Amino acid sequence: MPEFAAKEIIFQEQAYNALEAGAKKVSDAVGATMGPHGKLAIFNTPLELYPVATKDGVSVASVIHLADEAENFGAMMIIQAARKQVQETGDGTTLAVILAYNLVLAGKKAILAGYTQSEVRSGIMEAVEVVCNIIEKEKRVLSSDAELEAIATIAANNDSVIGKLIASAVRSVGKEGEVLRKKSINTEHSVEYTAGYQWDYGIEHEGFANIGGRMMKVDRPLYLVTDHHIADSDQLIPIVEKITLQYTHYNDTRSELSAKRIPRSLIVICPACGHDALGAMIRNIAEKEFNCYHIKPSGGLETDERKYAMKDIAALTGAKYISMESGVLLKDITLDMLGSSEWISSYGKKTIIFKGAGEDLEKQQAYYSDLAENWTELLEEDFQEEEDDLPRKVIEKELLAAIARVPLDTKAEREILLEEIIKTSQEEWEKKYAERSLAKLRGGIATVMVGGKTLSEQKELFDRVDDSVSSCKAAMNSGIVRGGGVAMLMASADMELARAKSIGHIILKTVLISPITQILGNAGVDWQPLIISGIQKGCGWGYDIKNGESVDMFDISVVDPFRVITSGLRNAASVAVLMLNTDVVITDAKEKDGN
Repeated sequence: MPEFAAKEIIFQEQAYNALEAGAKKVSDAVGATMGPHGKLAIFNTPLELYPVATKDGVSVASVIHLADEAENFGAMMIIQAARKQVQETGDGTTLAVILAYNLVLAGKKAILAGYTQSEVRSGIMEAVEVVCNIIEKEKRVLSSDAELEAIATIAANNDSVIGKLIASAVRSVGKEGEVLRKKSINTEHSVEYTAGYQWDYGIEHEGFANIGGRMMKVDRPLYLVTDHHIADSDQLIPIVEKITLQYTHYNDTRSELSAKRIPRSLIVICPACGHDALGAMIRNIAEKEFNCYHIKPSGGLETDERKYAMKDIAALTGAKYISMESGVLLKDITLDMLGSSEWISSYGKKTIIFKGAGEDLEKQQAYYSDLAENWTELLEEDFQEEEDDLPRKVIEKELLAAIARVPLDTKAEREILLEEIIKTSQEEWEKKYAERSLAKLRGGIATVMVGGKTLSEQKELFDRVDDSVSSCKAAMNSGIVRGGGVAMLMASADMELARAKSIGHIILKTVLISPITQILGNAGVDWQPLIISGIQKGCGWGYDIKNGESVDMFDISVVDPFRVITSGLRNAASVAVLMLNTDVVITDAKEKDGN
Protein backbone atom coordinates (compact mmCIF):
# COMPACT_ATOMS: atom_id res chain seq x y z
CA MET A 1 0.00 0.00 0.00
CA PRO A 2 1.24 3.52 -0.67
CA GLU A 3 2.49 5.47 2.29
CA PHE A 4 0.76 8.72 3.14
CA ALA A 5 2.23 11.53 5.20
CA ALA A 6 0.78 11.78 8.70
CA LYS A 7 -1.45 14.79 9.35
CA GLU A 8 -2.22 17.01 12.29
CA ILE A 9 -5.75 18.34 12.69
CA ILE A 10 -6.72 21.40 14.72
CA PHE A 11 -10.28 22.53 15.32
CA GLN A 12 -12.41 25.59 15.91
CA GLU A 13 -10.78 28.24 18.11
CA GLN A 14 -7.29 26.76 17.78
CA ALA A 15 -7.68 26.58 14.01
CA TYR A 16 -9.05 30.10 13.79
CA ASN A 17 -6.29 31.52 16.01
CA ALA A 18 -3.62 29.99 13.77
CA LEU A 19 -5.22 31.44 10.63
CA GLU A 20 -5.63 34.84 12.27
CA ALA A 21 -1.98 34.87 13.41
CA GLY A 22 -0.81 34.28 9.84
CA ALA A 23 -3.18 36.90 8.47
CA LYS A 24 -1.95 39.42 11.05
CA LYS A 25 1.68 38.97 10.01
CA VAL A 26 0.81 39.70 6.39
CA SER A 27 -1.34 42.69 7.36
CA ASP A 28 1.37 44.14 9.59
CA ALA A 29 4.06 43.72 6.92
CA VAL A 30 1.95 45.15 4.08
CA GLY A 31 0.21 47.80 6.22
CA ALA A 32 3.53 49.39 7.15
CA THR A 33 3.91 50.47 3.49
CA MET A 34 0.54 52.27 3.27
CA GLY A 35 0.13 55.99 2.65
CA PRO A 36 2.52 58.87 1.97
CA HIS A 37 4.50 58.07 5.13
CA GLY A 38 4.52 54.32 4.60
CA LYS A 39 7.87 52.58 4.95
CA LEU A 40 9.78 50.29 2.61
CA ALA A 41 9.91 46.52 3.00
CA ILE A 42 13.15 44.78 1.99
CA PHE A 43 13.39 41.14 0.92
CA ASN A 44 15.24 38.92 -1.50
CA THR A 45 13.89 36.63 -4.23
CA PRO A 46 15.54 33.92 -6.34
CA LEU A 47 15.11 36.10 -9.44
CA GLU A 48 16.98 39.13 -8.08
CA LEU A 49 20.71 39.57 -7.56
CA TYR A 50 20.20 42.16 -4.83
CA PRO A 51 17.59 42.70 -2.10
CA VAL A 52 14.39 44.37 -3.28
CA ALA A 53 13.15 47.47 -1.45
CA THR A 54 9.54 48.40 -2.21
CA LYS A 55 6.24 49.77 -0.92
CA ASP A 56 4.23 47.73 -3.41
CA GLY A 57 1.72 45.72 -1.41
CA VAL A 58 1.41 42.66 -3.61
CA SER A 59 5.20 42.41 -4.05
CA VAL A 60 5.64 42.37 -0.27
CA ALA A 61 2.79 39.91 0.29
CA SER A 62 3.90 37.53 -2.46
CA VAL A 63 7.26 36.72 -0.84
CA ILE A 64 5.78 35.89 2.56
CA HIS A 65 5.87 32.21 3.50
CA LEU A 66 5.59 31.37 7.18
CA ALA A 67 7.34 28.49 8.95
CA ASP A 68 4.20 27.38 10.81
CA GLU A 69 2.01 25.64 8.23
CA ALA A 70 -1.34 26.49 9.83
CA GLU A 71 -0.37 30.17 10.15
CA ASN A 72 0.87 30.07 6.58
CA PHE A 73 -2.61 29.00 5.44
CA GLY A 74 -3.98 32.19 6.99
CA ALA A 75 -1.27 34.24 5.34
CA MET A 76 -1.90 32.67 1.93
CA MET A 77 -5.63 33.34 2.15
CA ILE A 78 -5.06 37.03 2.87
CA ILE A 79 -2.49 37.20 0.06
CA GLN A 80 -5.21 35.92 -2.30
CA ALA A 81 -7.06 39.20 -1.79
CA ALA A 82 -3.97 41.14 -2.87
CA ARG A 83 -3.38 38.98 -5.92
CA LYS A 84 -7.00 39.18 -7.04
CA GLN A 85 -6.89 42.94 -6.57
CA VAL A 86 -3.82 43.37 -8.75
CA GLN A 87 -5.42 41.24 -11.46
CA GLU A 88 -8.55 43.39 -11.49
CA THR A 89 -7.17 46.90 -11.04
CA GLY A 90 -3.36 46.73 -10.76
CA ASP A 91 -3.42 48.83 -7.56
CA GLY A 92 -4.98 48.90 -4.10
CA THR A 93 -3.41 45.64 -2.95
CA THR A 94 -2.43 47.06 0.45
CA LEU A 95 -6.00 48.31 0.91
CA ALA A 96 -7.39 44.83 0.16
CA VAL A 97 -5.06 43.21 2.73
CA ILE A 98 -5.86 45.74 5.48
CA LEU A 99 -9.61 45.40 4.92
CA ALA A 100 -9.46 41.59 4.78
CA TYR A 101 -7.62 41.28 8.09
CA ASN A 102 -9.88 43.77 9.87
CA LEU A 103 -12.97 41.98 8.54
CA VAL A 104 -11.59 38.76 10.03
CA LEU A 105 -11.06 40.44 13.42
CA ALA A 106 -14.48 42.06 13.51
CA GLY A 107 -16.17 38.90 12.25
CA LYS A 108 -14.53 36.83 14.97
CA LYS A 109 -15.83 39.19 17.66
CA ALA A 110 -19.33 38.83 16.22
CA ILE A 111 -19.12 35.04 16.29
CA LEU A 112 -17.85 35.07 19.89
CA ALA A 113 -20.78 37.36 20.75
CA GLY A 114 -23.21 34.65 19.65
CA TYR A 115 -23.87 35.23 15.95
CA THR A 116 -23.63 32.18 13.70
CA GLN A 117 -20.98 31.87 11.03
CA SER A 118 -23.71 31.85 8.39
CA GLU A 119 -25.19 35.11 9.71
CA VAL A 120 -21.78 36.77 9.70
CA ARG A 121 -20.95 35.55 6.19
CA SER A 122 -24.21 36.66 4.56
CA GLY A 123 -24.25 39.87 6.60
CA ILE A 124 -20.79 40.92 5.46
CA MET A 125 -21.46 40.22 1.77
CA GLU A 126 -24.76 42.12 1.89
CA ALA A 127 -23.21 45.09 3.71
CA VAL A 128 -20.31 45.28 1.25
CA GLU A 129 -22.72 45.92 -1.62
CA VAL A 130 -24.52 48.59 0.42
CA VAL A 131 -21.19 50.33 1.08
CA CYS A 132 -20.18 50.15 -2.60
CA ASN A 133 -23.47 51.82 -3.54
CA ILE A 134 -22.93 54.54 -0.91
CA ILE A 135 -19.44 55.27 -2.23
CA GLU A 136 -20.69 55.28 -5.82
CA LYS A 137 -23.03 58.16 -4.99
CA GLU A 138 -19.98 60.31 -4.18
CA LYS A 139 -18.12 59.31 -7.36
CA ARG A 140 -16.99 61.94 -9.85
CA VAL A 141 -15.80 61.68 -13.43
CA LEU A 142 -12.10 62.38 -13.86
CA SER A 143 -12.31 65.81 -15.44
CA SER A 144 -8.93 67.53 -15.41
CA ASP A 145 -5.25 66.99 -16.04
CA ALA A 146 -4.56 68.05 -12.45
CA GLU A 147 -6.75 65.22 -11.10
CA LEU A 148 -5.06 62.68 -13.36
CA GLU A 149 -1.65 63.90 -12.23
CA ALA A 150 -2.75 63.70 -8.59
CA ILE A 151 -3.89 60.08 -9.07
CA ALA A 152 -0.58 59.20 -10.73
CA THR A 153 1.48 60.92 -8.04
CA ILE A 154 -0.34 59.35 -5.09
CA ALA A 155 -0.04 55.88 -6.58
CA ALA A 156 3.68 56.50 -7.20
CA ASN A 157 4.25 57.01 -3.46
CA ASN A 158 3.89 60.79 -3.88
CA ASP A 159 6.76 60.97 -6.36
CA SER A 160 5.72 64.05 -8.37
CA VAL A 161 8.33 63.44 -11.09
CA ILE A 162 6.99 59.99 -11.90
CA GLY A 163 3.42 61.21 -11.38
CA LYS A 164 3.77 63.90 -14.06
CA LEU A 165 5.49 61.48 -16.43
CA ILE A 166 2.83 58.78 -16.07
CA ALA A 167 -0.07 61.24 -16.29
CA SER A 168 1.38 62.57 -19.53
CA ALA A 169 1.90 59.06 -20.93
CA VAL A 170 -1.60 57.83 -20.04
CA ARG A 171 -3.18 61.03 -21.33
CA SER A 172 -1.34 60.63 -24.66
CA VAL A 173 -2.30 57.01 -25.36
CA GLY A 174 -5.78 57.23 -23.81
CA LYS A 175 -7.55 54.71 -21.61
CA GLU A 176 -7.48 52.08 -24.38
CA GLY A 177 -3.74 52.51 -24.98
CA GLU A 178 -0.95 50.72 -23.16
CA VAL A 179 1.89 52.00 -20.98
CA LEU A 180 4.93 49.74 -20.68
CA ARG A 181 8.16 50.30 -18.76
CA LYS A 182 11.79 49.47 -19.46
CA LYS A 183 15.14 50.11 -17.86
CA SER A 184 16.73 53.36 -18.94
CA ILE A 185 20.40 53.34 -19.94
CA ASN A 186 20.97 56.25 -17.54
CA THR A 187 19.47 57.68 -14.35
CA GLU A 188 16.90 59.85 -16.16
CA HIS A 189 13.23 58.98 -16.73
CA SER A 190 11.64 59.50 -20.15
CA VAL A 191 8.72 58.35 -22.32
CA GLU A 192 8.77 56.95 -25.88
CA TYR A 193 5.60 56.63 -27.97
CA THR A 194 4.92 53.95 -30.59
CA ALA A 195 1.93 52.41 -32.33
CA GLY A 196 0.26 49.38 -30.77
CA TYR A 197 -3.01 47.69 -29.87
CA GLN A 198 -4.12 45.80 -26.76
CA TRP A 199 -7.17 43.91 -25.53
CA ASP A 200 -8.30 42.08 -22.40
CA TYR A 201 -7.80 38.45 -23.32
CA GLY A 202 -4.67 36.40 -22.80
CA ILE A 203 -3.32 32.95 -23.56
CA GLU A 204 -5.68 30.16 -22.54
CA HIS A 205 -3.10 27.66 -21.30
CA GLU A 206 0.27 27.88 -19.57
CA GLY A 207 1.59 25.59 -22.33
CA PHE A 208 1.58 28.68 -24.58
CA ALA A 209 3.84 30.61 -22.18
CA ASN A 210 7.49 30.97 -23.17
CA ILE A 211 8.68 33.45 -20.51
CA GLY A 212 8.64 32.51 -16.84
CA GLY A 213 5.80 30.03 -17.29
CA ARG A 214 3.22 32.85 -17.39
CA MET A 215 3.91 35.15 -20.35
CA MET A 216 3.99 34.58 -24.09
CA LYS A 217 6.04 36.84 -26.38
CA VAL A 218 6.56 36.07 -30.07
CA ASP A 219 8.61 38.07 -32.57
CA ARG A 220 7.45 38.55 -36.19
CA PRO A 221 4.34 36.34 -35.89
CA LEU A 222 1.78 35.67 -38.60
CA TYR A 223 -1.94 36.18 -37.85
CA LEU A 224 -4.98 34.20 -38.90
CA VAL A 225 -8.11 36.20 -37.98
CA THR A 226 -11.40 34.34 -38.37
CA ASP A 227 -14.81 33.83 -36.79
CA HIS A 228 -14.69 30.13 -37.65
CA HIS A 229 -14.71 27.91 -34.55
CA ILE A 230 -11.74 25.58 -34.75
CA ALA A 231 -12.95 22.25 -33.40
CA ASP A 232 -9.91 20.09 -34.20
CA SER A 233 -6.34 20.43 -35.41
CA ASP A 234 -7.12 19.07 -38.90
CA GLN A 235 -8.70 22.41 -39.82
CA LEU A 236 -5.36 24.17 -39.41
CA ILE A 237 -3.18 21.61 -41.18
CA PRO A 238 -3.47 23.19 -44.69
CA ILE A 239 -2.28 26.65 -43.61
CA VAL A 240 0.38 25.23 -41.29
CA GLU A 241 1.75 23.15 -44.18
CA LYS A 242 1.94 26.24 -46.36
CA ILE A 243 3.76 28.24 -43.68
CA THR A 244 6.17 25.37 -43.06
CA LEU A 245 6.87 24.89 -46.78
CA GLN A 246 7.25 28.62 -47.35
CA TYR A 247 9.91 29.04 -44.71
CA THR A 248 11.62 25.65 -44.35
CA HIS A 249 11.62 24.00 -47.81
CA TYR A 250 15.25 24.67 -48.62
CA ASN A 251 17.88 22.45 -47.10
CA ASP A 252 20.87 23.56 -45.06
CA THR A 253 23.22 23.64 -48.06
CA ARG A 254 21.53 26.83 -49.23
CA SER A 255 22.44 28.72 -46.08
CA GLU A 256 21.33 32.18 -47.17
CA LEU A 257 17.84 31.02 -48.07
CA SER A 258 17.41 28.53 -45.24
CA ALA A 259 18.30 31.27 -42.75
CA LYS A 260 15.28 33.23 -43.99
CA ARG A 261 13.01 30.24 -43.82
CA ILE A 262 12.81 29.52 -40.13
CA PRO A 263 9.11 28.84 -39.52
CA ARG A 264 7.26 31.90 -38.28
CA SER A 265 4.80 31.40 -35.44
CA LEU A 266 1.09 31.56 -36.20
CA ILE A 267 -1.32 33.43 -33.93
CA VAL A 268 -4.90 32.26 -34.41
CA ILE A 269 -7.44 34.91 -33.40
CA CYS A 270 -10.83 33.23 -33.25
CA PRO A 271 -13.76 33.01 -30.78
CA ALA A 272 -13.33 29.36 -29.81
CA CYS A 273 -10.80 26.58 -30.13
CA GLY A 274 -11.66 22.97 -29.25
CA HIS A 275 -9.70 20.82 -26.81
CA ASP A 276 -8.25 18.73 -29.64
CA ALA A 277 -6.92 21.77 -31.47
CA LEU A 278 -5.56 23.38 -28.29
CA GLY A 279 -3.89 20.14 -27.27
CA ALA A 280 -2.24 19.78 -30.68
CA MET A 281 -0.95 23.37 -30.51
CA ILE A 282 0.53 22.84 -27.04
CA ARG A 283 2.14 19.51 -28.03
CA ASN A 284 3.70 21.01 -31.16
CA ILE A 285 5.14 23.90 -29.14
CA ALA A 286 6.52 21.53 -26.50
CA GLU A 287 8.05 19.27 -29.15
CA LYS A 288 9.40 22.28 -31.10
CA GLU A 289 7.63 21.23 -34.28
CA PHE A 290 5.56 24.34 -35.05
CA ASN A 291 4.53 27.25 -32.83
CA CYS A 292 0.83 27.99 -33.13
CA TYR A 293 -1.06 29.94 -30.45
CA HIS A 294 -4.74 30.67 -29.89
CA ILE A 295 -6.00 33.94 -28.38
CA LYS A 296 -9.62 35.00 -28.20
CA PRO A 297 -10.65 38.43 -29.48
CA SER A 298 -12.28 40.85 -27.08
CA GLY A 299 -16.05 41.02 -26.93
CA GLY A 300 -16.85 37.88 -24.96
CA LEU A 301 -20.29 36.56 -25.86
CA GLU A 302 -21.25 39.76 -27.70
CA THR A 303 -21.09 38.59 -31.32
CA ASP A 304 -21.22 42.08 -32.86
CA GLU A 305 -18.58 43.48 -30.53
CA ARG A 306 -16.39 40.45 -31.22
CA LYS A 307 -16.67 41.02 -34.98
CA TYR A 308 -15.58 44.62 -34.54
CA ALA A 309 -12.58 43.48 -32.52
CA MET A 310 -11.53 40.88 -35.10
CA LYS A 311 -11.87 43.35 -37.95
CA ASP A 312 -9.72 45.81 -35.98
CA ILE A 313 -7.00 43.19 -35.46
CA ALA A 314 -7.15 42.20 -39.12
CA ALA A 315 -6.80 45.82 -40.20
CA LEU A 316 -3.94 46.42 -37.78
CA THR A 317 -1.94 43.38 -38.87
CA GLY A 318 -2.75 43.57 -42.59
CA ALA A 319 -4.67 40.27 -42.48
CA LYS A 320 -7.87 39.43 -44.29
CA TYR A 321 -10.78 38.83 -41.92
CA ILE A 322 -11.96 35.31 -42.75
CA SER A 323 -15.63 35.29 -41.78
CA MET A 324 -18.11 32.46 -42.24
CA GLU A 325 -20.25 34.91 -44.21
CA SER A 326 -17.46 35.35 -46.77
CA GLY A 327 -17.66 31.67 -47.75
CA VAL A 328 -13.88 31.22 -47.42
CA LEU A 329 -13.04 27.93 -45.72
CA LEU A 330 -10.02 27.43 -43.51
CA LYS A 331 -8.57 24.89 -45.96
CA ASP A 332 -8.63 27.52 -48.72
CA ILE A 333 -6.70 30.22 -46.83
CA THR A 334 -3.58 31.45 -48.63
CA LEU A 335 -0.55 33.04 -47.03
CA ASP A 336 -1.39 36.47 -48.40
CA MET A 337 -4.50 36.40 -46.19
CA LEU A 338 -2.35 36.31 -43.05
CA GLY A 339 -1.23 39.41 -41.17
CA SER A 340 1.99 40.12 -39.33
CA SER A 341 3.49 42.42 -36.71
CA GLU A 342 6.82 43.17 -35.09
CA TRP A 343 5.81 41.28 -31.94
CA ILE A 344 2.90 40.12 -29.81
CA SER A 345 2.90 39.52 -26.07
CA SER A 346 0.26 38.07 -23.78
CA TYR A 347 0.28 38.05 -19.99
CA GLY A 348 -2.60 37.34 -17.61
CA LYS A 349 -5.72 38.83 -19.19
CA LYS A 350 -3.97 41.19 -21.58
CA THR A 351 -2.56 40.88 -25.11
CA ILE A 352 -0.54 43.52 -26.98
CA ILE A 353 0.21 43.70 -30.70
CA PHE A 354 3.15 45.95 -31.53
CA LYS A 355 3.69 47.60 -34.94
CA GLY A 356 1.17 45.70 -37.05
CA ALA A 357 1.86 45.47 -40.79
CA GLY A 358 -1.49 47.09 -41.52
CA GLU A 359 -0.07 50.47 -40.52
CA ASP A 360 3.18 50.06 -42.47
CA LEU A 361 2.92 49.95 -46.28
CA GLU A 362 6.61 49.21 -46.74
CA LYS A 363 6.40 46.23 -44.37
CA GLN A 364 3.37 44.86 -46.23
CA GLN A 365 5.04 45.32 -49.61
CA ALA A 366 8.14 43.50 -48.38
CA TYR A 367 6.00 40.66 -47.03
CA TYR A 368 4.07 40.10 -50.28
CA SER A 369 7.22 40.46 -52.38
CA ASP A 370 8.93 37.86 -50.22
CA LEU A 371 5.96 35.52 -50.63
CA ALA A 372 6.01 35.89 -54.43
CA GLU A 373 9.77 35.40 -54.60
CA ASN A 374 9.74 32.30 -52.44
CA TRP A 375 6.83 30.63 -54.24
CA THR A 376 8.53 31.37 -57.57
CA GLU A 377 11.72 29.70 -56.36
CA LEU A 378 9.72 26.69 -55.18
CA LEU A 379 8.12 26.33 -58.63
CA GLU A 380 11.54 26.40 -60.26
CA GLU A 381 12.55 23.33 -58.28
CA ASP A 382 12.05 19.84 -59.61
CA PHE A 383 8.86 19.01 -57.72
CA GLN A 384 7.65 15.44 -57.47
CA GLU A 385 4.06 15.76 -56.25
CA GLU A 386 3.96 12.41 -54.55
CA GLU A 387 7.05 13.33 -52.48
CA ASP A 388 6.26 16.91 -51.58
CA ASP A 389 3.97 18.37 -48.94
CA LEU A 390 1.89 20.38 -51.39
CA PRO A 391 1.06 19.77 -55.07
CA ARG A 392 2.23 22.18 -57.78
CA LYS A 393 -1.24 23.64 -58.34
CA VAL A 394 -1.38 24.82 -54.70
CA ILE A 395 1.99 26.54 -55.02
CA GLU A 396 0.87 28.22 -58.25
CA LYS A 397 -2.27 29.45 -56.47
CA GLU A 398 -0.19 30.88 -53.61
CA LEU A 399 2.12 32.63 -56.09
CA LEU A 400 -0.76 34.27 -57.96
CA ALA A 401 -2.38 35.37 -54.69
CA ALA A 402 0.86 36.93 -53.43
CA ILE A 403 1.40 38.79 -56.72
CA ALA A 404 -2.21 40.03 -56.86
CA ARG A 405 -2.37 41.34 -53.31
CA VAL A 406 -1.96 45.13 -53.36
CA PRO A 407 -0.69 46.59 -50.06
CA LEU A 408 -3.10 49.01 -48.43
CA ASP A 409 -2.91 51.13 -45.31
CA THR A 410 -5.57 48.88 -43.81
CA LYS A 411 -5.43 50.51 -40.37
CA ALA A 412 -6.10 53.96 -41.82
CA GLU A 413 -8.91 52.59 -43.98
CA ARG A 414 -10.45 50.96 -40.93
CA GLU A 415 -10.29 54.22 -38.99
CA ILE A 416 -12.05 56.10 -41.83
CA LEU A 417 -14.78 53.43 -41.93
CA LEU A 418 -15.27 53.62 -38.15
CA GLU A 419 -15.52 57.43 -38.26
CA GLU A 420 -18.22 57.10 -40.93
CA ILE A 421 -20.18 54.61 -38.81
CA ILE A 422 -20.02 56.93 -35.80
CA LYS A 423 -21.37 59.83 -37.90
CA THR A 424 -24.11 58.04 -39.81
CA SER A 425 -25.27 54.97 -37.88
CA GLN A 426 -28.75 55.12 -36.35
CA GLU A 427 -27.96 52.23 -34.00
CA GLU A 428 -26.55 53.19 -30.61
CA TRP A 429 -24.87 49.81 -30.11
CA GLU A 430 -23.08 50.15 -33.44
CA LYS A 431 -21.86 53.65 -32.58
CA LYS A 432 -20.63 52.41 -29.20
CA TYR A 433 -18.63 49.55 -30.73
CA ALA A 434 -17.23 51.81 -33.45
CA GLU A 435 -16.14 54.44 -30.92
CA ARG A 436 -14.46 51.76 -28.79
CA SER A 437 -12.68 50.29 -31.82
CA LEU A 438 -11.46 53.68 -32.97
CA ALA A 439 -10.11 54.50 -29.51
CA LYS A 440 -8.18 51.23 -29.39
CA LEU A 441 -6.72 51.60 -32.87
CA ARG A 442 -5.56 55.14 -32.12
CA GLY A 443 -4.46 54.47 -28.56
CA GLY A 444 -0.90 53.38 -29.16
CA ILE A 445 1.77 52.40 -26.67
CA ALA A 446 3.90 54.58 -24.39
CA THR A 447 7.11 53.08 -23.03
CA VAL A 448 8.36 54.68 -19.81
CA MET A 449 12.15 54.47 -19.61
CA VAL A 450 12.87 54.18 -15.88
CA GLY A 451 16.22 55.41 -14.59
CA GLY A 452 17.96 54.55 -11.35
CA LYS A 453 21.44 54.49 -9.87
CA THR A 454 21.19 50.87 -8.67
CA LEU A 455 19.18 47.78 -9.59
CA SER A 456 17.38 47.91 -6.24
CA GLU A 457 16.32 51.51 -6.82
CA GLN A 458 15.21 50.73 -10.34
CA LYS A 459 13.08 47.79 -9.20
CA GLU A 460 11.37 49.98 -6.59
CA LEU A 461 10.71 52.61 -9.26
CA PHE A 462 9.23 49.93 -11.53
CA ASP A 463 6.69 49.15 -8.83
CA ARG A 464 5.79 52.84 -8.53
CA VAL A 465 5.32 53.13 -12.29
CA ASP A 466 3.12 50.02 -12.45
CA ASP A 467 0.89 51.21 -9.60
CA SER A 468 0.68 54.70 -11.05
CA VAL A 469 -0.34 53.50 -14.50
CA SER A 470 -2.94 51.10 -13.10
CA SER A 471 -4.49 53.80 -10.92
CA CYS A 472 -4.72 56.25 -13.81
CA LYS A 473 -6.40 53.67 -16.03
CA ALA A 474 -8.84 52.70 -13.26
CA ALA A 475 -9.69 56.36 -12.60
CA MET A 476 -10.28 57.08 -16.29
CA ASN A 477 -12.55 54.06 -16.63
CA SER A 478 -14.50 54.17 -13.37
CA GLY A 479 -14.25 57.71 -11.97
CA ILE A 480 -12.77 59.00 -8.70
CA VAL A 481 -13.71 59.32 -5.04
CA ARG A 482 -12.08 61.11 -2.12
CA GLY A 483 -8.75 59.52 -1.24
CA GLY A 484 -6.75 58.91 1.88
CA GLY A 485 -9.37 56.51 3.27
CA VAL A 486 -11.94 59.33 3.47
CA ALA A 487 -14.45 57.76 1.04
CA MET A 488 -14.72 54.73 3.32
CA LEU A 489 -14.76 56.86 6.46
CA MET A 490 -17.73 58.83 5.09
CA ALA A 491 -19.48 55.59 4.12
CA SER A 492 -19.13 54.30 7.69
CA ALA A 493 -21.02 57.37 8.94
CA ASP A 494 -23.67 57.28 6.21
CA MET A 495 -27.24 57.22 7.54
CA GLU A 496 -28.13 54.29 5.27
CA LEU A 497 -25.49 52.16 6.98
CA ALA A 498 -26.29 53.59 10.42
CA ARG A 499 -30.00 52.63 10.17
CA ALA A 500 -29.20 49.01 9.31
CA LYS A 501 -29.26 46.61 12.23
CA SER A 502 -27.75 43.45 10.70
CA ILE A 503 -24.44 42.19 12.03
CA GLY A 504 -22.82 42.67 8.62
CA HIS A 505 -23.52 46.39 8.66
CA ILE A 506 -22.20 46.70 12.21
CA ILE A 507 -19.00 44.91 11.18
CA LEU A 508 -18.53 47.14 8.14
CA LYS A 509 -18.95 50.33 10.20
CA THR A 510 -15.94 49.24 12.26
CA VAL A 511 -13.81 47.97 9.38
CA LEU A 512 -14.27 50.96 7.06
CA ILE A 513 -12.17 53.23 9.28
CA SER A 514 -9.15 50.86 9.16
CA PRO A 515 -7.56 52.31 5.97
CA ILE A 516 -7.49 55.90 7.28
CA THR A 517 -6.26 54.80 10.72
CA GLN A 518 -3.42 52.87 9.06
CA ILE A 519 -2.44 55.86 6.90
CA LEU A 520 -2.50 58.31 9.80
CA GLY A 521 -0.79 55.84 12.14
CA ASN A 522 2.07 55.36 9.67
CA ALA A 523 2.48 59.15 9.66
CA GLY A 524 2.73 59.23 13.47
CA VAL A 525 -0.53 61.18 13.80
CA ASP A 526 -3.05 60.68 16.62
CA TRP A 527 -5.91 59.53 14.43
CA GLN A 528 -8.85 59.28 16.88
CA PRO A 529 -9.67 63.02 17.25
CA LEU A 530 -9.13 63.56 13.51
CA ILE A 531 -11.58 60.81 12.58
CA ILE A 532 -14.20 62.13 15.00
CA SER A 533 -13.69 65.63 13.58
CA GLY A 534 -13.93 64.38 9.99
CA ILE A 535 -17.17 62.53 10.64
CA GLN A 536 -18.69 65.56 12.41
CA LYS A 537 -17.75 67.92 9.57
CA GLY A 538 -18.91 65.45 6.91
CA CYS A 539 -18.85 66.35 3.21
CA GLY A 540 -15.59 64.49 2.57
CA TRP A 541 -13.38 66.20 5.09
CA GLY A 542 -10.08 64.48 5.77
CA TYR A 543 -6.62 65.29 7.04
CA ASP A 544 -3.90 66.71 4.81
CA ILE A 545 -0.80 65.08 6.30
CA LYS A 546 1.57 67.25 4.27
CA ASN A 547 0.21 70.57 5.58
CA GLY A 548 -1.30 69.37 8.86
CA GLU A 549 -4.85 70.63 8.31
CA SER A 550 -8.39 69.34 7.80
CA VAL A 551 -9.64 69.81 4.23
CA ASP A 552 -12.06 68.46 1.66
CA MET A 553 -9.93 65.89 -0.16
CA PHE A 554 -11.39 66.83 -3.55
CA ASP A 555 -10.15 70.41 -3.02
CA ILE A 556 -6.51 69.28 -2.74
CA SER A 557 -6.88 66.52 -5.41
CA VAL A 558 -6.29 63.68 -2.95
CA VAL A 559 -8.42 61.13 -4.78
CA ASP A 560 -8.63 57.40 -5.39
CA PRO A 561 -10.06 55.48 -8.37
CA PHE A 562 -13.58 54.32 -7.55
CA ARG A 563 -12.96 50.83 -8.91
CA VAL A 564 -9.82 50.35 -6.80
CA ILE A 565 -11.78 51.08 -3.62
CA THR A 566 -14.80 48.91 -4.38
CA SER A 567 -12.75 46.01 -5.79
CA GLY A 568 -10.54 46.10 -2.71
CA LEU A 569 -13.58 45.86 -0.46
CA ARG A 570 -15.16 43.00 -2.41
CA ASN A 571 -11.92 41.01 -2.64
CA ALA A 572 -11.27 41.49 1.06
CA ALA A 573 -14.75 40.30 1.97
CA SER A 574 -14.46 37.25 -0.28
CA VAL A 575 -11.35 36.04 1.56
CA ALA A 576 -12.49 37.06 5.05
CA VAL A 577 -15.77 35.11 4.96
CA LEU A 578 -13.86 31.96 3.97
CA MET A 579 -11.59 32.29 6.99
CA LEU A 580 -14.51 33.05 9.32
CA ASN A 581 -16.26 29.88 8.16
CA THR A 582 -13.27 27.62 8.73
CA ASP A 583 -13.44 25.20 11.65
CA VAL A 584 -10.78 22.66 10.66
CA VAL A 585 -7.15 23.08 9.58
CA ILE A 586 -5.19 20.02 8.43
CA THR A 587 -1.40 20.22 8.23
CA ASP A 588 1.49 17.81 7.80
CA ALA A 589 2.51 16.31 11.11
CA LYS A 590 5.73 17.66 12.56
CA GLU A 591 8.52 15.12 12.85
CA LYS A 592 9.09 14.09 16.45
CA ASP A 593 12.53 14.02 18.01
CA GLY A 594 13.88 10.49 17.71
CA ASN A 595 15.21 10.70 21.22
